[in-house]
Amino acid sequence: MTKSTPPPPEPTRSPSPTLSDSDDEPLTLSSSTLLALQSFLTEKQETEEKFERLRAAAHDEADQAAEDAESERLKDELAALSMDDFNEDWQLSQFWYDEETAEKLAQEAIRQTKEGDAIVCVSAPTAFVSLKKLNPPKRRIVLLEYDRRFAVFSRDYVFYDYNNPLDLDERSGSRPLHNQFDFIIADPPFLSDECWTKTAQTVRWLAKTSPSTSSIKLESKLLVCTGQVMKSKLEAELDAKETHFDPRHKGGLANEFRCYATYDSNFGFR
Repeated sequence: MTKSTPPPPEPTRSPSPTLSDSDDEPLTLSSSTLLALQSFLTEKQETEEKFERLRAAAHDEADQAAEDAESERLKDELAALSMDDFNEDWQLSQFWYDEETAEKLAQEAIRQTKEGDAIVCVSAPTAFVSLKKLNPPKRRIVLLEYDRRFAVFSRDYVFYDYNNPLDLDERSGSRPLHNQFDFIIADPPFLSDECWTKTAQTVRWLAKTSPSTSSIKLESKLLVCTGQVMKSKLEAELDAKETHFDPRHKGGLANEFRCYATYDSNFGFR
């Protein structure tokens, strides 16, 4: 009887891999990997913030450039204005000085001041417009005037009614006026004691002052254009002296006008 060879044993198979419960657990990173990731995210955020700042700055710069261009255009237009653009209103007692007079007043103000000084024209728009045209460097130039047409000069214009001599808008301190001016040109609109007395109140309020032994002394230089009939009042109240300069008006005016100064004027004294 022939013996049969037993079949070879079947190879042992490893069990097929199967998903276990441990596969559902979150992946855990090493501390060094976490630090690297955090550093990457921080750097990315800082880069994005930097570019956002740069974009905003570029946008602001473009806006500012447009504003500057508009400001320069407006400045050129204002510099081109002359008193011919403002018709006289006789009901407001407006009698403009001729161009030569206005320019001489403006030049006197420039000669008597330095860079950093402030000049104010009280009811003297012709002198103000001439000063603006001459554009002296680094001087603040302000107009106090009843006629609101001059509000085109924006911050340099202050509405002024001599009947309310100290009612002047300083814009909550952003436009200081009190004791701020080194040189004052005043041209009271009416030849009356009342008008001059109230204008003088305004002048004293605007002028820089220094304490003296007996009273408050005006440090500012004052130039007043008015009728000769006011001479004694000017001399008595402000120690202003009559100069050799006689203002002239465009349309001619019957009243004799004179120019008075409280300082050693280039016009000289009579």
